[in-house]
Amino acid sequence: MDHEKLIAAIKTKVLREAKQRRDDAGYSGHHHDGGASMLEARVKWYEYGRKGVLPPEWKEYAHAVENENDPEWAEYQRLRKRFEETF
Repeated sequence: MDHEKLIAAIKTKVLREAKQRRDDAGYSGHHHDGGASMLEARVKWYEYGRKGVLPPEWKEYAHAVENENDPEWAEYQRLRKRFEETF
């Protein structure tokens, strides 16, 4: 089995397990999903890593890092702090 097919088969198995856990928890009357969302999240984060894509949940952090390295933003923050203190 080549690498891509193996990865696809593993992902399918993990997602099936997540569905099974969710169904079992629901049928048992639990107020949780039996860990299904955790497995699904791990598959999602794995995919982001393989694609080299920044997760949407991290966009705010990326924006903050970009601003930290922007001299205009630093000047804006300096002036904002200076003039907010005077009022």
